[in-house]
Amino acid sequence: QKCTDSRRRGGLGTNMAKFTHDHLGDDEEEGFRLNPGSPISRLDGEGAHARQHVTFRRCCALAAVASMCMLTYAVHSGMLKRSWRGFSGDVSAAEMKVSAQEVKDSLFTTKQDGDGTYYDPAKWGPGSCGYNGHARPHGLTTENRVLGTVAMNPYDLAGQQMCGLCVRVWATGGGSGWDPMRWDGDLFRVDNLCPECKKGDLDFAREGHGDGRWDIQWQAVKCPTDPGGVLYMLDSGNNSWWQRVRPVNVPSPVAQMELKKDGKWQEGTLHSSHYGFEWNGQVDENALDVRLTFADGEKMTDRLPKLDRVVVGTNPDVPEGVP
Repeated sequence: QKCTDSRRRGGLGTNMAKFTHDHLGDDEEEGFRLNPGSPISRLDGEGAHARQHVTFRRCCALAAVASMCMLTYAVHSGMLKRSWRGFSGDVSAAEMKVSAQEVKDSLFTTKQDGDGTYYDPAKWGPGSCGYNGHARPHGLTTENRVLGTVAMNPYDLAGQQMCGLCVRVWATGGGSGWDPMRWDGDLFRVDNLCPECKKGDLDFAREGHGDGRWDIQWQAVKCPTDPGGVLYMLDSGNNSWWQRVRPVNVPSPVAQMELKKDGKWQEGTLHSSHYGFEWNGQVDENALDVRLTFADGEKMTDRLPKLDRVVVGTNPDVPEGVP
């Protein structure tokens, strides 16, 4: 339907239709008929090789038509605008690499100014931080609970390093649109990337989307934590030769995670495209000693009693969150 509509309006659809008619002709019972003026029809069709060549050219032309149709649909449906909330690549590696001390001195101590917008989380799955529902807020229950989640701009997210960060947000309704933001130090957790956002901007998750661009201020704070220990999500499951671990239920983002192998601490690799610390090489399936360094400089050691998709650490003394 998109291709048909585009053809009626002219532009890409019209050119596509002309290409189809010029090289393939009109539909017939036995398939496409080659037009006499087409370059394809000038091939010698007497021999088997010539017939194979015509078939090949015909398939190529059909493939070109299909590609143009898909491109037209993508443009009209907005698929090319943002197919997933991943890193846009506009920030250099140097800009993404932020040390724990730099984060503490900036996001945790200074209010940031930016634009607040809305997006519908149902359209983007678990988000680039990959929490898959774990540590997602269920609503405002006390003054220390998290009200909702936000997608953060790539500059402040620092290549996924700030996944899990909590921010207090202030807004008085200044801006433009139909759904003004009014926050008075309300608490939100970062669980996604907003690739098109500029430094200081936050994209607020809201079912059914929302409208407008609003003036906001925000500042990073510690998150409230639940008793019982750190929750570890293992994308690698019970794989003892490769591990990707994502800590949850922590007061601030984990800037560094180390794994003890052969009596030595080995730092995990945190990739810019997804949140999770990775190691290669065999480990003990029955116990995994880890050391966490939080973005605000605090440290803690912990033990994973087994390898599984979701594991709770044995150390209950998680640094207290002070939102």
